[in-house]
Amino acid sequence: MDDPSAFRTTIDGGVFLVGRHHGCFSRLGVTLDALYWRLLDAEQWQPADRPVFMHYLDDPSHTEVNDWRTDIHIPVNRV
Repeated sequence: MDDPSAFRTTIDGGVFLVGRHHGCFSRLGVTLDALYWRLLDAEQWQPADRPVFMHYLDDPSHTEVNDWRTDIHIPVNRV
């Protein structure tokens, strides 16, 4: 890769709770909180000790802010 700000990494597999956020990135925390509350209410799943990751589906330079989509992946383990 020629871009020094880019790097390669590996994301561990497993099971994830995935939720889609719509809109501005500054509001991602609201959606993330809602997903964690949903997870805490689930009797058969708990958060795993692995990083959360986000998949940004739209290019902000070509998409209106209200149309931005981000998939939030929270790793989980069965209780």
